Amino acid sequence: MIRPSEVASKVKKLEDENLRFCSWLKAHADEEELDARFRTLHEKLFVDYDCCQCANCCREFQTKVKPREISAMAEQLGMTVFEFAEKYTIMIDDDGERTRGFDAPCPMLATDGSCRVQACKPEECVSFPHTDKPDRLSSMYSVLSAASICPVVLEILQRLKQMYGFRRR
Repeated sequence: MIRPSEVASKVKKLEDENLRFCSWLKAHADEEELDARFRTLHEKLFVDYDCCQCANCCREFQTKVKPREISAMAEQLGMTVFEFAEKYTIMIDDDGERTRGFDAPCPMLATDGSCRVQACKPEECVSFPHTDKPDRLSSMYSVLSAASICPVVLEILQRLKQMYGFRRR
């Protein structure tokens, strides 16, 4: 599998091919079969992958958090909800509005790549990169976005190309 530090440059080289593959899938793939293949590859590749050795997602993506998640994280860090929210969870969204979440890089990311609130981290973090979820065909562009930072998602895409016999130009 590709090293986390090399993902962005590799995806840049594959950008046109990956876009063609997404278009090809939309015309040729059975949705249920594609979801099953994504799920199988997700389970196979993530079982032995230590995301803490990468943590690209924690460095690159903003994360929205729910009030109940804030409460659990504050408790884990020995803070009041107010202290935690004021210190960590205010971010500015694309419309310039204040919202609850973590800006990138995530303030819960420890220097060793681990999550300071692993036991109660936000649902959005737990479910990333969503490659084991249904409806992948309708969200292939979000898969491409995830592949730009996650070595496992990039590997899933490369293996799917092989499985489907996608011809590179």
